[in-house]
Amino acid sequence: MMVSLAVSLSGAAVPPRVLLVVDGLSVGMQIEVLAAVGTTTWRVRGSARIADSPQQLFVDDLTPVNVPIRYSLLVDGALAASSDQVVVPLTVRRGVELLLSSEDGSALVAPLRRPDTDPGAMRVEHSVTWVPGRPTPVIRFTPAGGRSGTWELITTTPSQSEALRALLAPGAPLLARVVRDRPELPAVAHALITSVDQHLLPGSTARAWQLSYVVVADPLADVLASVTTWSDVDAAYPGVTFADLDGAWQVATFGQWNTWERSPGA
Repeated sequence: MMVSLAVSLSGAAVPPRVLLVVDGLSVGMQIEVLAAVGTTTWRVRGSARIADSPQQLFVDDLTPVNVPIRYSLLVDGALAASSDQVVVPLTVRRGVELLLSSEDGSALVAPLRRPDTDPGAMRVEHSVTWVPGRPTPVIRFTPAGGRSGTWELITTTPSQSEALRALLAPGAPLLARVVRDRPELPAVAHALITSVDQHLLPGSTARAWQLSYVVVADPLADVLASVTTWSDVDAAYPGVTFADLDGAWQVATFGQWNTWERSPGA
């Protein structure tokens, strides 16, 4: 059986997540799924693994929105399959170019981005030593790397300002994703916020923010994302409370929960 990679949008989350189904594997194969938008690439979380069954399911919750994404499957280090392009849709107001969220996607803020602002820096390490009698110094250097910078953003309402404060409060890295094609911005970045400045705009409830950040590695790179989220449960069972579930499943066993083919007594 030929190895295949199928891609679709899944779930009730906003924005929707990308479901990837890898089929035709042999147990023991080393696999990895990569995503690409322009020159930005990332590995689908939890996809670098040894196949333990012919089919493997993955969820990509790192996606930028409103831009075409292509996925590639590597098997034992070689390209085995590629997907058609997929676009994760999200309607945002004019001026929104960046989505900020917690790394697990449980909190999401879409502030305005001040136009033509993306000051950044690249880390350069070197040492210069002057030696008496030499006309030029002795130098040591290493390849430059890393990315840091400052986002200049605007939250337009008090509730959005509070949402951004709540997002920043834990101090953990954030996930930053573009919402339209902006080749000069990374499509996806994991950013540790190093300083926050904010002030109220005159005569308005809007706030201007300056978020300094440094790009870091994905802190959840090896964590396999769940295919089903609470948003999916809420969408499937609107209006159902935990009390309703307790009443319906009060005589259920864990085996029935795991198969969930029908409700007890049905």
